[in-house]
Order: sequence, then C-alpha cells, then structure tokens
Amino acid sequence: MVVNKLNNADKFINDIQELLKDYLKNKEVKQFNNNLLLRYGIKLTPSKINETDRKQLEATFSPAKERFHVDRAITYAEKKLTGNKFVELLLNLGQVCIAHGKFNFANEILTKAKKTSVDKELTAEINLSYGDLYGRITNFDRSKKYMQKAKSQFADINNKLGIAKSDNSLGTLYAEFGNLKKAKQYFEKSLENVNLEKNKNMVALLEGNIAIIYNIYKEHDLAVTHFNKALKIFKDLKQQRRIAEIKHNLGMVYADQKYYHSALNELDDSIEISISEGLKSILGLSYLSKANILIELQEYKFAKAFADKALEISHETDDKLTIADVYKALGKIEINLQNYSLAENYLLSCLRINKNNNNQINIAETSFELAKIYNLLDREVEKDIYATAAIKYYTKIEDRNKVNEIEELLNTESLLTV
Repeated sequence: MVVNKLNNADKFINDIQELLKDYLKNKEVKQFNNNLLLRYGIKLTPSKINETDRKQLEATFSPAKERFHVDRAITYAEKKLTGNKFVELLLNLGQVCIAHGKFNFANEILTKAKKTSVDKELTAEINLSYGDLYGRITNFDRSKKYMQKAKSQFADINNKLGIAKSDNSLGTLYAEFGNLKKAKQYFEKSLENVNLEKNKNMVALLEGNIAIIYNIYKEHDLAVTHFNKALKIFKDLKQQRRIAEIKHNLGMVYADQKYYHSALNELDDSIEISISEGLKSILGLSYLSKANILIELQEYKFAKAFADKALEISHETDDKLTIADVYKALGKIEINLQNYSLAENYLLSCLRINKNNNNQINIAETSFELAKIYNLLDREVEKDIYATAAIKYYTKIEDRNKVNEIEELLNTESLLTV
C-alpha cells in the first residue's frame, strides 16, 4: 500500500488546526484559516508553459506548506494568547510534530516554549517532551538527561503524575536500547505513583509497556492480556495513535508465536490507522514488521517491497534504529535469495548503526545473523566471533531458546546453568 504524502501533510495540518481550536475562539480560527487560504488556496499557473519549466516549477525540496502552517500558527497564537496558555500551545504543538515525525519542527517549537515558560510544571513537561524527541532520533544520553531532569522538576513540586510519566518514559527508553531489567524497574516505579482511577491514559501506557517486557521474555499470554487491557482503555479514550501502536505490538506477539496470519491482521489494522492519521513512525515500524513476517512465509519479493517502504519512511523521519532493523530484514531476504555478499553488507551496516547507538538487543540479533552467513560460507573464524558476541548477550538475559540456537551453530556446551 502506497502512502499518499499529500494526505499525510493534510493530516498534520488538520491536527494543528484542531489544536488551535482548544486555545482560540471560533472566529479567530476562521480568520487564521482565511489568512492561509490567501497563501495556499489560490495557485497562479502560467497560461503557457513548456515541459522543462513545468518540471522545474514542480520540483519539491522541502515541506514548505507544512513549515508555513507551523510558523503562521505560532505567530497568530502569540498575538492572541499570553503566559502559560501560549506555552501550553507550544508544548502541545511540539508533541503533534513529534507524533508526525517532524522532529526539526518539534525541536524549534520546544526551544521556544522553554525560553518562554516561567511555570515549573510546564518546564518539566517541556523537558519530558525533549526526552521523547531525542529518544525518537536515538540519542540515548540526551534523551535520558532530559527525562531525568523532568523527573527531578516534577519531584520538586510533588507532582506524582509527572514523576510517573517520567519513570514510564525512562522505562521505554531503556527497553528500546535493550536494558530490560532497568526498563522493568522504571515501569514498576511508575505504577507506584499513578492513580489507577484518575489517570486512565497513564495506566494504559504502562499496561502496554509491561506487555512489551513480557513478550521479550516469551511470556506471550501475559503480554496479550496486558496489551488487550491497554487497547480497551485507548479505544474508550479514542486515541488512534495509541491504538495503532498496540495493534502493531499485538502483531509482534503473534508473530513471535508463529501465528503469522493473526499477526498480519493486527499489522494491517495498524497500517490502516497510521495511513489515515498520518503516523509515519508507527507506519514505518508496521511495514517493517510485515516484511519480517513475509520473510518467515518465504514471500521474499513481497517482503522486500514492504522493507523498502519501511526504509523510505524511516529515512524521512530519521529513525536510525528502524533503518538498522530494515537493513537486517533486507539482509535476511538476500540470504534466502543466496545473494550473500549483499546480505553481508546490509547486516554490517545494521551492526554499525546499532553499535553507534549502543543497542544491545539489536547488536546481538545482528551478530547472530552474520554468524549464520559466515557458517554458510564456511568462514569459521568470523562465524565464531559473531556467534560468541551474540551468545554473551542472550546468556545475560537468560533467553534459553536463543542460547540453544546459537549453541547449535557453535556446537558448544550450554553457558546457562539449570
């Protein structure tokens, strides 16, 4: 399925307009839209134009319409709002940009919000959003720094919900970078500070994150139970982005159990919502997950089409970890097509990106895939190097199934004690 870029741009702009309705009067929103129409509603096309000129005029190098809309929204709101209300709008606008993968816009908006804010709670929220932003672009250290700063600021004003949100974000960050023990600790801390009755959204986020940990530890039934709890709450709250995320994650659980058709159904739901809502980050992940399932079903050409689509979107959002995962998927495809040199190049590129970002899970997974290639090519020394690197990580997290797989490749005794 092809993503319509114009629809994505229009969805992003529509979300900005919906946000403005929460802060401006109806007549002010109408005036804002009328002003935009003067800029983008009427297009002047020369009556006579040759093919060369047409191509030159139609060339696109930047999302000018989106940039214009963001800038005008800020300028117009600044005239109408004062103090905390304007900062709140900037914070929420930055979050809209993050959700749509507009990370440069988000950084500029959050910077302006932080410079403008004099409220301690809003400043903490801004720092938490910075943490989310840097996590999305795989800058672990800066992301952690901002999340910890936000948590400290929330603690200073005894804001337990803010502390819970910070712990949840830190847990998500550690899980993303492969430190599952640390992630679980933060999720448990977050539960201690959240009011289960008053903060339904926060409860659903934690249910989903705990489910991810259970899935990594192969506790599939528990993972499905927690994901479905989260899904019910998000459906009640009508949060389409979160529904798309949960649908994607349920697809991953079913794929891990080799229930591939159930997995594809969940991923197709996620993709449909993501296209409709313009959610590029989730869309890229779901395309990739679908590609990985198609690899298991030996539909290699079909898998490559979805992997290429995932790569296109991930480059657009500059999601380095997903780019690395796409390279890994492409490497698997080329192994099965017996294009071993190309497969090796993809996997080495994947390994380089993951090492740069210190993503331990993905380093281990990619090392194992490289060991498989070198086994096929009878390159024993390289096989042993990469297989040994992988088995150390899986031994550490006590993933016996993976350890057994690698031991079979290495023909070594178990490193796990019973």
